[in-house]
Amino acid sequence: MTGSPGRRSADTAPAEAQEFIRRGRALAAEECEALLLLGDLINHDFSGRNARDPEFKEFAAAIGMTPAVLARYTEVAAFFPPKSRRPEMSFSWHEKLMVLLKQAGERTSGPAR
Repeated sequence: MTGSPGRRSADTAPAEAQEFIRRGRALAAEECEALLLLGDLINHDFSGRNARDPEFKEFAAAIGMTPAVLARYTEVAAFFPPKSRRPEMSFSWHEKLMVLLKQAGERTSGPAR
């Protein structure tokens, strides 16, 4: 493929474009899964702690994240237990749906919070 990934050249074959889209979707799905798994890890190992906890802050710094960002991952992962996650959807989709469901007073079929 020539040019930038966002632009296809006139000679780009549809099959090549489809492969590019397939790879992009796979990478996006992997990112979502990784962020939710990171949230699961924190929820398991730092259960009951939050972004103000010194050990939580230390872990966030050690992996190169801010406590606030890491706290977002843990909140979304806790709200969506693994069986209720949609692997074809992005992390942002899960996060936005969580906000909407919380506003509506609904929750997913996970453990009580």
